[in-house]
Amino acid sequence: MQMKGEMTVVFSLVFMLMISFSGAILESASLQTLKNEKREDMSLAMDSVFAEYQKELFEHYDIFTLDASYETGTLSEDAVGSRLNFYSGMRAEQEIIRMELLTDFKGQAFYEQAVRYGGSQYGADVLEVALELKELWKEKEETLREDSEQETEAIFEKAEAVLPSEENALSEVIRLNRRSLAEKVLPEGQTLSARNLSLSELPSHRTLKKGRGEFQEQVLGSDAVSDLLFEVYLEKHFGTAVSPGKDTALAYEMEYLLNGAASDAENLEAIVRKILWIRFACNFAYLQTDAERKEKAALWAAGISTLLLVPEGEEVVRQAILLAWAYGESVQDLRRLMAGGKVPFWKTSEDWQTGIMDLIRIGQAQTVQAGDGEGFSYMDYLRCLYLLEEKEKIRMRALDLIEQNLRGNEGTSFLCMDACINKMEVQTKCHFRRGISWCFRSYYEYM
Repeated sequence: MQMKGEMTVVFSLVFMLMISFSGAILESASLQTLKNEKREDMSLAMDSVFAEYQKELFEHYDIFTLDASYETGTLSEDAVGSRLNFYSGMRAEQEIIRMELLTDFKGQAFYEQAVRYGGSQYGADVLEVALELKELWKEKEETLREDSEQETEAIFEKAEAVLPSEENALSEVIRLNRRSLAEKVLPEGQTLSARNLSLSELPSHRTLKKGRGEFQEQVLGSDAVSDLLFEVYLEKHFGTAVSPGKDTALAYEMEYLLNGAASDAENLEAIVRKILWIRFACNFAYLQTDAERKEKAALWAAGISTLLLVPEGEEVVRQAILLAWAYGESVQDLRRLMAGGKVPFWKTSEDWQTGIMDLIRIGQAQTVQAGDGEGFSYMDYLRCLYLLEEKEKIRMRALDLIEQNLRGNEGTSFLCMDACINKMEVQTKCHFRRGISWCFRSYYEYM
């Protein structure tokens, strides 16, 4: 009997151990199942929350982003947490660990999406042409950086001292050089836009809300390729003076991206001036190789100096005539570009448009045929200027325009670029039975 009693006790103990072990396994399996369910619920919740992307921003600008203000204009992390709990069906504590807004790191998230868009829209052949254009322009970059304007003005001032006060070809060019140029080169019938912005309200100027945490920078290819793809995106979504935006905050949007002034008039003036001096450098260089036109300029200079009884001023007048001629030709180039035509980068005698006497009426409105042919278009010159501009500035100015354009719509007047989330990592704290808590992280990024 004693042996049987001992066996019963042993088996009872073993049975209790087995029951306890089995219960522990079942409890562990149950908890693991709950964890897997919570992870799956959060994954679906993250997808659902980010599926509430800002619709107008995607429709107009092909950019995915979550408006974390939920149409209030003020970023609310609590609102994001509430939406996560709603979609996951949990009562969990949601804490945003990492978050990147569209405006963080000088618009890096916006840039990444725009580059992907550019890569998806255009093939390798277009990109190859763009890279060739970049290489060509880099060769001419030093020409652009030469201070032609100041040198020309200095020679014009010397020539003015010996010129008669009444109108003549040189005087007309000198006066045009000192006036607003933008309205003089617009096609006939097109007026200069009067639209403007309040710079202090723009993302590039105001104090922005910021995300937190570090995200590994996306590998988008070489910087040169990425920048060119970004330019493709800009060209697709923003207007120019040749093709102005209609229902937009500014009509000349690409000009704003490159110059950043408050008004269309200021931006167009700055851009056409830059293109003018690019064309001037090329045209003046050509005149130095054209013996026939140089001789004509010399004859005019000799005649003017003789009539004015200032033979010592002949050389100054000759230089001024050549400069004025190159300047007048450059104004005509601008008119052709603004009319949608093309202008050869390096001209031949057949490509030259102006005679010396044409300079007398150079400041008057003129009808210019756009023409086809070879050469650079206005958009090509904007692309060249883009290559020389700081890309971070252009990113933020693009966000300026996007925000202002969408705010102009009644349904999106609340939109703020620095309340828009592109990437987010959330830590979720769940509470199970018997006081058990579990924390895990979920991540989402618009690609």
